[in-house]
Amino acid sequence: MEIDFQTALREKYNRIADVKEMVLSTCADNQVTSRLVSVACFENIVYFLSWSHHTKCVQIAQNPMVSFCYDNLQMNGTAVMHGDPRAESNAIMAERFRSKQQMLFRHFAPLEGMVIVEAKILYVKAWISKDMEFSIEHIDIPKCKAYTLKPADNEI
Repeated sequence: MEIDFQTALREKYNRIADVKEMVLSTCADNQVTSRLVSVACFENIVYFLSWSHHTKCVQIAQNPMVSFCYDNLQMNGTAVMHGDPRAESNAIMAERFRSKQQMLFRHFAPLEGMVIVEAKILYVKAWISKDMEFSIEHIDIPKCKAYTLKPADNEI
């Protein structure tokens, strides 16, 4: 059943606006890994810091497809490593991350090899429970489409 795209998307953006940590999954060479990362969320953009040699960055360099998980939300998208968070070219992203993760930025941004990563969320899937009825909400951001399906009607 189709639902209002803007309403569904706004509700999800509001839910993650102040989130500080999410599970990030990355994949390369048929190896999927997941870990908790400290994030700063701005609608469909998620920023985080990492060392460029860590598994998540090595995998993103090989395969930019990523997935985040928070509560009942699964969010898929693409990530780009932008390099040193203190570089002038990264000032806007760094300031956005710093605005929500001030202590982490102060401690980690100056460290050698640290990069700022920008992930763009393209698809959101959420399990919805209302009056003991369950459905799965799907939001396809590039297509501006949103719909719900009963779990039995959906590939999980």
